[in-house]
Amino acid sequence: MICRFCGQDDGGLPLLHRTNCDGRQGRRDALEPVPPPLPVLDPDETTRVTEKAIGQVRHARDADLRPLLDSAHAMLDSRQRGERITVDDIWNWVGRPVMASITQRSVAGPLMRTLRAAGRIEPTGEWQRSDRPETHGVPHRVWCVR
Repeated sequence: MICRFCGQDDGGLPLLHRTNCDGRQGRRDALEPVPPPLPVLDPDETTRVTEKAIGQVRHARDADLRPLLDSAHAMLDSRQRGERITVDDIWNWVGRPVMASITQRSVAGPLMRTLRAAGRIEPTGEWQRSDRPETHGVPHRVWCVR
């Protein structure tokens, strides 16, 4: 039977032919050279390129994290020990001017981890929906000020 896609005889095995048919068999464009496959980086080069990319992201994130950390420490100094907060509280304390200077929006996680590592906050095991419209009500961890 003749394949409707490529115009070749399927040799009586239409299912097998369809799995291998790319529509170019028997056509003039099938004679065009196939481009060589893209080169694969060697493992050392792959590691180097990956580490360089991670370093660039980390550098940009750290540049955004510094002003936030200063503001977060100031906010935590004004709060009483045992008071519960979320990242929204820090965002509201920081305010729009500092937030406008942030280029990486994914600094909330690193910010909270840094504050936890510094012993300023600890997780309560509770979650609360965000009240900021731009986060669409995503749940945020509730932290306790230490």
